[in-house]
Amino acid sequence: ILGSFYGTELSVARSEGRICEVEYDPDLPVMTVWDIGYSDDTVILFVQIIANEVRIIDTYSANGHNLKHYAEVISGKPYEYARHWLPHDAQARTLAAAGRSVYEQLTKNTNTEMQGILAARHLFPRLWIDEDQEDFLNALGQFRREWDDEQKCFRDRPVHDWTNHFADALRYLAWVW
Repeated sequence: ILGSFYGTELSVARSEGRICEVEYDPDLPVMTVWDIGYSDDTVILFVQIIANEVRIIDTYSANGHNLKHYAEVISGKPYEYARHWLPHDAQARTLAAAGRSVYEQLTKNTNTEMQGILAARHLFPRLWIDEDQEDFLNALGQFRREWDDEQKCFRDRPVHDWTNHFADALRYLAWVW
């Protein structure tokens, strides 16, 4: 896909066999990494760290549900959890601010987003992704730059659509890694 942020990285991961069956190891803990959506999707990545490999063993996405729903999803999995990583703004959201914390309103900009995208690119060489996570893989492949029709070039910011929630969860994973 033209303008894809992670197209090359996904292609390399496929050619190196890192998009494959990635099984849960019951001897190791699982951590979750979230992108919390309010009117849009919430995405949860289920991750295990094995040696120097970051393994995405499972994903979940949904929208329109309350926190109890996601707690039930997590507790319904057979995993032993080590930690749950939530985005920095998970603690302080207000409806009056369109679901954004004061911190996010003051600091969220494309540069921070681009830094996260670069961090995710640096994570890719050690990333293993379970091949059954089709929505996640499709979203990463389609996560792309905006097109500037006047300048006839891609902008340094992503298109904000359904792919963002999956890509944001990957960015958060890169930050915590």
